[in-house]
Amino acid sequence: MTRITPRTCLWPLAGSLSLTFALSIGLTFRSNHHCFAGTCGEWLFPLQARLHVVIWYCFLGISVTILALRAFQPRLRKRLQKPLFEGKIPIIGKQIGLGGLLILLWIISLYGIIVGVWWIRLEAYFTQRGLEGGVLNGNKRLAAIALTGHLCDVTMGMAILPISRHSALASFFKLSVATTLTFHMITAYTLFALVVTHGFLYVSWLPVFEALPATLRMVYPVLNPTYFYRECWPGNQSSLGVWRASLIFTGITTSFIMLLIFITTLPVIRLRHFNVFYFTHLLGIVAIITICLHASTMFYCTAPGLTMWALDWAMRLYELWAPLDGRIKDMGKGWYWYELSFSNTILHV
Repeated sequence: MTRITPRTCLWPLAGSLSLTFALSIGLTFRSNHHCFAGTCGEWLFPLQARLHVVIWYCFLGISVTILALRAFQPRLRKRLQKPLFEGKIPIIGKQIGLGGLLILLWIISLYGIIVGVWWIRLEAYFTQRGLEGGVLNGNKRLAAIALTGHLCDVTMGMAILPISRHSALASFFKLSVATTLTFHMITAYTLFALVVTHGFLYVSWLPVFEALPATLRMVYPVLNPTYFYRECWPGNQSSLGVWRASLIFTGITTSFIMLLIFITTLPVIRLRHFNVFYFTHLLGIVAIITICLHASTMFYCTAPGLTMWALDWAMRLYELWAPLDGRIKDMGKGWYWYELSFSNTILHV
């Protein structure tokens, strides 16, 4: 049986990203009545939603290309791994190399592009709707709530990329366990900070809503201020209106799960009760499902990571299933020497 090598791994990876991109961009053209989430950005902001998808997949595609070049070019990999300075970064306790700095700048540029795509459109949408309904305060805050939600989209997409200690994809890219775990830790903490900001912005908007006269409250449905009151329960008693009102509940559920996961990552718990830390992370599956029901753009950003997880596990199972050539040597007194012959092109050991 042929062993998996970096070059045979590249095509399934590229194919999985292409398929998820085609699925995601295709779903942005569906009718809003077939949307599975409480808020459907592709219905309210079709251009921005499609740009959101294109930008995210371009970010992933370019990242995969650069990492593949790094894996195939030892000199390039050595230069990128070289520390920029001798000291370690406070809190993280890690040295940063040129590659780490470039990744940081690459992610910051992604955030900048996402803000540029969404902010002007969101601000105009909520400001215009508020002025039409006679609501002058809190409109930009609603735009900020929506913007932080879209930043959560791409951050969640990065946080769920395969990072396990025996990841086949990490071996393909020749990434160390320390590198992948550090990337996961930073993106996960960034995600949690964005979720907290997203939630506090909504909580800070509630007093503005409560201060409105009863007639002006009919402009915004408090459970989902993305829509008009007539489009969401209680202004809309249809099943679609009720489903849109579920936005707040899916958001709270996901936030609670992420808070629980965050608490178990604290050293006092993670180091003393690793099983609690590990099995609590499995609740992340529930969190991904509920957050995709919260906003449709989240599905487009998490689909590549989920597909890569499936691909990673498939390659690992393939490797485990494949026979290994070896020989056993009797060392005497009940001891045996088991010798395996590994090729330099094996994906992981």
